[in-house]
Amino acid sequence: MKKFKFKLQTVLDFRIKQLDEAQQAFAREEHQRQLMIQRIAECDQVIEGAIEDQQARMTSGEIDISHALQFPQFLLRLKQQRAEEYQKLKVQEEIILFKRNELKEAIVKKKSLEILKQKAQKAFDTKVLKMEEDMLSEISLNKIARRIIEQHRQQEKRTPA
Repeated sequence: MKKFKFKLQTVLDFRIKQLDEAQQAFAREEHQRQLMIQRIAECDQVIEGAIEDQQARMTSGEIDISHALQFPQFLLRLKQQRAEEYQKLKVQEEIILFKRNELKEAIVKKKSLEILKQKAQKAFDTKVLKMEEDMLSEISLNKIARRIIEQHRQQEKRTPA
């Protein structure tokens, strides 16, 4: 008996490949996002550390005037760096949203072909089952017909003409 062959298998394989690529692209972008979040957290720690250090120097009296005058500018640069990282994060989140939509689209395309394949497989299985039933019916009918013919021959032999 002939095996099932899905006519759109090459398209399904292509969709599976597209889905894998979309998943990988999404994972790369999500990794970049996590790195950006980590850099923002590091900026926050540096800012907090600088403020705490400045306050400790001021309370202990170890601070000189030039350092105290430069600290606001230093703090401003740190905050600007954090703001830049935050803006990059916002752009990255938009990229992730785009990649997520691409991933959803790839999943839908693959799933639709898988459903078509399942339907085709079911139709093929039904057809094969019907053919097997027809063949078994024909075998049964042939067997019954042979018995009837054999009985008819035996009756002809018993009764002379």
